[in-house]
Amino acid sequence: DLLVIGDVSPAQVDAGVWELIEEAVSRDGLTVVFIPGRRDLPAGFQSTALSSLLPVTEFRQRTAEQFRPSDRNSEQSMFRLTLSPEGFSLPMFQLAADPTVKANTLLSLPGHPWIYGAVPKPGASIWATATIAGVDVASEPTIIHQDYGFGQTVWMGLDSTWRWRMRAGDEWHYKFWGQLIRWAARNKSAAGND
Repeated sequence: DLLVIGDVSPAQVDAGVWELIEEAVSRDGLTVVFIPGRRDLPAGFQSTALSSLLPVTEFRQRTAEQFRPSDRNSEQSMFRLTLSPEGFSLPMFQLAADPTVKANTLLSLPGHPWIYGAVPKPGASIWATATIAGVDVASEPTIIHQDYGFGQTVWMGLDSTWRWRMRAGDEWHYKFWGQLIRWAARNKSAAGND
């Protein structure tokens, strides 16, 4: 139902794998979540199939420190996520204890020192952007979705949702990923199969 691809090295991907994944997405309704990394994915790859699967172009790695350097007497600079109107309606972002509350709970969660923003492809949807409080810089598209055949792909432009466990245990981190997995499974069920 869901395939999560992180910062995998080109040496670890056999020939034809991206084509198999593309077929599973377009024909079988697979959801792929790309979590780009600082070393290999996506910059280290030259694959037409991978390029077409990605819902984004023009990748941009950003660190919060490059926009607002931290001093030792203050909290470390962090990106915070802001949901788009479409993101507000999605179950994986409904993190408040009361399901009727439609607040941007992500703003109150621990931030992210690094993001991998990108330009969405035509037809892709921005679910969340990243900003730094007190810094006059444009918000960076960070979580982006596209439908792809019967399936879909998601660009998760940060690798630090684990930070949401700080002083909260598994409450937010597990809730987000659990709801994302159930959402992906519903999509695959709707695609149908033989």
